[in-house]
Amino acid sequence: MDRQPPSRVQVEQLENEIPGFIAHFFREDEAALQSPGIFVTVSALKACSSTRDLEAGKLIHAASIRDGSHTDVFVASTAISMFSRCGSLPEARLVFNSILDCCYATAVPWNALMLGYTDSGQGELALDLFSKMESEYSLPPDPGTFVAALKACTSVAAKEDEHPILKVVVKFRSLERGMEIHSRAVTSGCEFLGFVMNSLVDMYSKCGSLLDARMVFDRMAWRTVVSWNSLILGYAERGEEELAVELFWSMEAQGFSPDDRSFMAVLKACTKLAEKDTGQEIHSRLVKVKCLGCGMALHLKATRSGFDGNLFVASSLVDMYSKCGSMLDARRVFDAFAQHDVVLWTALMLGYVENGDERLALEIFDYLQGQEAYSIANSLTFVAALKASIGLASREPDQELDGRIVKLESLSRGKRIHSQAVSCRCDSDIMVANTLVDMYAKCGSLVDARRVFDCMPCRTVVSWNVLLLGYAENNEGELGLDLFSRMMAGSDDRIAPDSRSFVAALKACTLVAVKEEGQKVDGKLVKVKAMEAGMAIHSQARLDTDVFVASTLVDMYAKCGSLVDSRRAFDKIPAQARDVVLWTSLILGYSENDEPQLTLELFSQLRHFQILPNARTFMAALKACTKLAALEQGSEVKIDAGKVAVVKLKALEIGHDIHAQATRSMSESELFVFNLTIDMYSNCGSMDDARRVFDTMAARDMVSWTALILGYTENSQPQLSLELFSSLKLQANEWFPNARAYVTALKSCSSVLDVELGRQIHGELSRFGLESDPVATNSLVDLYGKAGRILNAQLLFDVSSSSSIITWNALVTGYGRQGDVERVLDLYQRMTSSEGPNPDGITMVCVLAACSHGGNVSLGKKYFQAMLDSPVTPSIEHYHCMIDLLGRANELGAALEMITSMPFRPSAITWMTVLGACQKWSNAPVGRLVLDALLGMEDIGDKEDTALLLMINIYAAAGMREELRELEEIRDRRKQGS
Repeated sequence: MDRQPPSRVQVEQLENEIPGFIAHFFREDEAALQSPGIFVTVSALKACSSTRDLEAGKLIHAASIRDGSHTDVFVASTAISMFSRCGSLPEARLVFNSILDCCYATAVPWNALMLGYTDSGQGELALDLFSKMESEYSLPPDPGTFVAALKACTSVAAKEDEHPILKVVVKFRSLERGMEIHSRAVTSGCEFLGFVMNSLVDMYSKCGSLLDARMVFDRMAWRTVVSWNSLILGYAERGEEELAVELFWSMEAQGFSPDDRSFMAVLKACTKLAEKDTGQEIHSRLVKVKCLGCGMALHLKATRSGFDGNLFVASSLVDMYSKCGSMLDARRVFDAFAQHDVVLWTALMLGYVENGDERLALEIFDYLQGQEAYSIANSLTFVAALKASIGLASREPDQELDGRIVKLESLSRGKRIHSQAVSCRCDSDIMVANTLVDMYAKCGSLVDARRVFDCMPCRTVVSWNVLLLGYAENNEGELGLDLFSRMMAGSDDRIAPDSRSFVAALKACTLVAVKEEGQKVDGKLVKVKAMEAGMAIHSQARLDTDVFVASTLVDMYAKCGSLVDSRRAFDKIPAQARDVVLWTSLILGYSENDEPQLTLELFSQLRHFQILPNARTFMAALKACTKLAALEQGSEVKIDAGKVAVVKLKALEIGHDIHAQATRSMSESELFVFNLTIDMYSNCGSMDDARRVFDTMAARDMVSWTALILGYTENSQPQLSLELFSSLKLQANEWFPNARAYVTALKSCSSVLDVELGRQIHGELSRFGLESDPVATNSLVDLYGKAGRILNAQLLFDVSSSSSIITWNALVTGYGRQGDVERVLDLYQRMTSSEGPNPDGITMVCVLAACSHGGNVSLGKKYFQAMLDSPVTPSIEHYHCMIDLLGRANELGAALEMITSMPFRPSAITWMTVLGACQKWSNAPVGRLVLDALLGMEDIGDKEDTALLLMINIYAAAGMREELRELEEIRDRRKQGS
């Protein structure tokens, strides 16, 4: 019996099921294809469209051509939709062209092709088609046309860059085109149709004009849940999350029942609110408490509405709870499902990654790979796994591999994930490829990152940015600049750089500046080459009003040594738009360019602009305070047991204020801020404050211990320094002293000349493999030299691989203390003959002092002149050495000439050096001149009595009784006056 085409009842029952019936009636039975009829053809084409069965669709369309029904507007339009949805747009266009003359009176085929272009991401072609309808074919659009055109406009907006207009960020071109379509809908009388207005709300929302979206929404005579969803999602996506949540609750109050899309939209708003929330720490976890309460209320509403069993809503709930910091609630949502799809698994993985539980995320990934049902993970699953590897890499200790610093364990894991992505054919997905580049860069393998980048069939601006940042983060500034030049040339992908591209390029330029030696310009060290490259990037940016770009410009110019350009970049941003990041970049710039006073003035301005400093801001301010203390002369303050400490009172007062602010603002996790506070108090001479900070710290690291130990050492309290070092060693289970801690202890040993403890520390350094540390070597040479163990110092120097100037100076100083002039001068000769490093200022102090003690005036003059002709700039200590040399040789006239010619104001030490020589040679006339100069000084301090006593001895030795009596009277009067 011949088979008959399916009845209408059969078609209605099977239309949306798998295309088995199509294969049965049309593919396998040619008789069924002879004359299926218009209704059956349309239904069959719809079934092929829903199941993406292109082969069956072609058979149906061929049958419609044979029986002539292909010219029917509904058959043709359905065929166009089918070919479009099956990914065959050229065939869809052929169908459209073939029936264009037959269907000139209706817009239905036009609408179908426009929607086909839009769904395939070719919204521009859809809009071109919309323009041609009236201009070339005089065909007026119907409501479906406006819906298709508005959807096309929305599709184009998704790819357009945003532009700020009157403080609102919009997709300008798409918005302009959408307004034209809206205006045309008004003139056509289609504006107030519900589905057109829904499309208008969606279009305006996606283009960033929420004001227009709300105006359309408010003018709707009747609304559907689709209208509410479009507006809620628009608010959620455009940074108006709180309004989105309010709108959701208003929706129910006005009698509309939310659907699954409503919950997905409002949960997205809640998730974005959580991303903005600073949160609070609860049980060592950062929880967004306020947003968590909002999310729980929405969860309860979803449960009561029966949508908690919807997988898409569940995925949104998992994401929301994850962003709020409550993985316990996220896991509860997940566990409520007996069956999980890969989307839900992936949402849970991403949640664990975002909350620092990367290992749990990778365990899920491994589990999925072992499950047959989930053997094909989607692209987002691989993105989550790679992000987990990135998170682990951030906490993994550095390891050296082939001269590069890498995160070996994370790199190995990332390569396995890469291999699995290749086997699942997900590696070509743009999100996966971009994350692979990021993962390899974060793990330190730039070769692999570049290999993935070069193999990408197509790249986005994100691809370029990830690699650019990878080069910047791995200290490869030159390679970063080369890549940016290639990007700007447009020779590969014709991709325009965005603000992140310029940020990455400027960071690369900053790295180049750090490595560059620079040159002196108007007394300031400027990195000329790096600054030229930075200025070229700046001129191309045209985005210097972007706060992130401006912050990087400020930092780059500061690193190049140009605070003028740095301030200029800062000033381009309006005052109300300057955030803490921008302020901090400028403050750090001044701090790093040795402008502590200006740094602290800028820091004080933050209160006026109501800017709350962050950890890096406090870091800059504390460092500036430390530098200010170094410039301050200090005052003597009595401390315990009658001891005197030199305290920098002005810097200390400023430091107290910064510390008070930091205590109020910083969490205990910002450990480096409190370490810098210890260092600041130590440099101000207030070890009581430094110890108080140390004792009240909830957590400490080796930097904390070392900062306090060094503080005691540098504030002439070596015994307390060594006691603290001993306490550190007793806590070996928790702490293990590093080379810097040992070096600090060695400095204290040098201060008290405790050579035996120094030898013990030397032994421990050798036992722990730290003896090769150059700073430790320098400290040991210095200790042995000071303690008179010059042979030990020489042996350590001889076996040391370090050839730094510090090591040489330590040995030179050691021989100088022993009075071994010959060995000092011998070492100096070796340094000047290129055997060692070039002598510096410390070397020359030792050499000139050796010449002075050896009485070798001519050689001392020769070396001093050589220093004047060298890059070493003489300090007042060098002049004091020469004055001492001349005084010892009884060349007092020459000594006075040197005092008047030196570029420094004579200090009490200067005059006391000459006065000591006057006593040696009983030279009363010169001595009296020197004494008068001393007594006229405001800062003579406790040297007054010593100077008077020296002059009295000179007069007594010369038998000048009247002068002696006069001087004794002067001394008595000054004592009574004081």
